[in-house]
Amino acid sequence: MATIYTAAIQELYVAYFNRPADPDGLAYWETVVAANNGNTAGVSAAFAASAEYKAEYDQLTISGVVTQIYQNLFNRAPDSAGLAYWVKGIQDKNFTIDQAVKVIADGAVGTDDVAFNSKVLVATAFTAAVDTPAEKAGYAGEMALDAAKAMLAKITTAAQAAAAVVPATLDASVAAVIKAGVPFSLTTALSDLAAAEDAVDAFFAAADGDDDEDTSTTKDALEAAVLAAEVELDAVVDGAYVGNTPGVKAALLADQVAEFDTALVTAQAAVATANANVAKVPGLATAVTNLAAAKGVYTAATKTTLAASSTLAGEVAKYNTAQTLDVTVAANGTVTRTNADLSLTDVIIVNAQGVLVFNPAASLTDAQKTALTPLLAATTAKEAADKAETAALASQTAAQKTVDRTDYVTSAIPADDASAELVAVGNAMTIVQIAAGAKPTAAQINTEIAALAAVKAAADAAVTAAGPDVTADQTAAATAAANAVTAFNDAVAAFDAADTTNPLVAALNTATADVKTANDNITALADLIADLQEAQALVAELEGLEDAVTAAEKAFTDNDFATPIAVAGVVGATADSDIYMASDVNSTIVNFGLVGDDKLFIGTDYTLNTSTKVSVGGNNSVLEVFLIQVGADTVVTLENVAFGSNSAAEAETTITLTGVNVADVTFANGIITVG
Repeated sequence: MATIYTAAIQELYVAYFNRPADPDGLAYWETVVAANNGNTAGVSAAFAASAEYKAEYDQLTISGVVTQIYQNLFNRAPDSAGLAYWVKGIQDKNFTIDQAVKVIADGAVGTDDVAFNSKVLVATAFTAAVDTPAEKAGYAGEMALDAAKAMLAKITTAAQAAAAVVPATLDASVAAVIKAGVPFSLTTALSDLAAAEDAVDAFFAAADGDDDEDTSTTKDALEAAVLAAEVELDAVVDGAYVGNTPGVKAALLADQVAEFDTALVTAQAAVATANANVAKVPGLATAVTNLAAAKGVYTAATKTTLAASSTLAGEVAKYNTAQTLDVTVAANGTVTRTNADLSLTDVIIVNAQGVLVFNPAASLTDAQKTALTPLLAATTAKEAADKAETAALASQTAAQKTVDRTDYVTSAIPADDASAELVAVGNAMTIVQIAAGAKPTAAQINTEIAALAAVKAAADAAVTAAGPDVTADQTAAATAAANAVTAFNDAVAAFDAADTTNPLVAALNTATADVKTANDNITALADLIADLQEAQALVAELEGLEDAVTAAEKAFTDNDFATPIAVAGVVGATADSDIYMASDVNSTIVNFGLVGDDKLFIGTDYTLNTSTKVSVGGNNSVLEVFLIQVGADTVVTLENVAFGSNSAAEAETTITLTGVNVADVTFANGIITVG
């Protein structure tokens, strides 16, 4: 676990040895530094006296030591003046080597400072990644340390450091260093290569997203997905995203994110301002809320009506199919069916209470009622839905009128064309009392309408109750009430016609829509960025796996072996000593082992079965390989799954070694050879 002293100790490892600390060494020195309250002088002195230091610097002059320190720290030689200064200072014993190292490191500026910090960053990440017992044991010895030094020597910039600590790249670096410290083994190297290639195959099988190991994607497809994601971003981002440098791309994305964030803040501020203006008009905020609720109810009602209509159509179709006689459904929900034998017409009617029921006059039997019951239920539901929708629409219309009649001229907005008409409505009021020339509110208008309707209803009722004894005064009162309703409604209608805009509500709606648009843009951009990062991560992961394959192949050439060849189909052995790797494809190797010291690697998990027949003598618990003479050839049969004596052709792979006598074939450590 890293401590506050990790970076300081890694700096010393980089400066003195040009390599990352080993985990145990780092932990030890962290304890020492902690005991000395953060002072690293003791560590520096110990490093300068260590065997590793002596091996690194003993053959060098003071000038060579200083030059090597500059190379370790900054990947460059010191300037002549600086070199002379440090050489003389050490010769004159003004300071020791360990003191010089610290001063040189602490005094780094510009690109030197970037190079040193980048090396320390990578060194710290590398040490943390060496986290298994096998890796800790492998990170030892001259070859492993040399490999770590070569890895760290390549780091001079922040960009290189960022690339080096990507998990897949870092893991590959650790693996390469550990491998360098382990003696070469042909079997181990072949197993490592097979595992690396299998990892690539498994990645391709999983990366297509279908969880089907029999289907795979390709590198071209993954890279095309990255390009496609960039093209989608290019359509959103201001500026040319596709084909630009990583730095420019990052800047373009940052600018676009900032632009969308600013748009959201601006829209939210506009909503706040619009709400404040709405609140200044008495009753308008409530009217807006009520309208929104009414719209929601109406929307739900239309969906219910649509569903009820669909259900009714289905029940009609089922009934007609079952009864072989058509029924029709009227707008009021009544159902007519023509049957010559029973003389049935309206079988479902609206009774006096307005409820849909079976028609008593139709003399329906119980069986007929049973058959019609689902239709009655569907018809009743449809009628109820229609009524609810009609009522919801009326409520929405009334709520809209309230908003329209409330969002008029106030001190918050400029005068509009409906001002005179609204004053006329106020002047036409006879029941609700307001000042002459004043503008009535929507509530006052609605109260006046209701009151006038009540007066008219009372006058009409009096006329009706009087009958033939109606008086002239009663008739005149009814006429006056009707005229008053008509006159006031005409005035309101004129105002409604003239009041064509709702400026406050329109501003609120526009601002609210802008907020939604801004949020949608932010979400869409975030989704596009996430898609691109996901596509890029897959490509980066693949490149790390491919690097592992390359490193596994390089292990052969580094140890004077030929690069292994995957066997898939017919291949011909050369005069060199070829190394082949079995695949799951039936194959043939011509001249195998006849002209060179050839090797066929099938895997260390195979057990040799000496039976001359694949179908007998098998072991259910292990994968087996059979070496069988077929004419002049040896056929190598590999089980793809463990099975016993029951031969399963789909679970086998064969590799034919032409012209090879089985008696000359040997199998050991997963490798087949001849001779």
